[in-house]
Amino acid sequence: LAGATYSPYGGEDTSWLLGFRVASAKDLKSFEGNKAKAGDWSANIWYQEIAAFAQDPNLNDSDFFDSRVNLKGGVFKAQYNLEDNVWFNLAYGHGTRLNKALGTAYTAGQDLGLNIDKMDLLQLDVTYKF
Repeated sequence: LAGATYSPYGGEDTSWLLGFRVASAKDLKSFEGNKAKAGDWSANIWYQEIAAFAQDPNLNDSDFFDSRVNLKGGVFKAQYNLEDNVWFNLAYGHGTRLNKALGTAYTAGQDLGLNIDKMDLLQLDVTYKF
């Protein structure tokens, strides 16, 4: 288009995630359905990059990186089943701003301020299902 202006921030329309999962259960679907047995364990590790204009911040996972875009980082998450209906989760994530010239857009009600340069998150959970 003649006279059109384009953003100087090319390549901000891409997001990707690469991860691995290992587990003791014979079938990984037992973890997804919360049907793992006592002594079962699983571990996930992944790296993700979400560019500034790649996704709607309302649709991102809020557990890590606070539903923000323009962040990159890795997450480790592990689960151990103490009993058939009691499991312990440990998760750690570290993220940094992908493009320093752009903000880290977020939705209302988030825990952190408007723009962040880096973040670390540690979560410990014990779940009892009855």
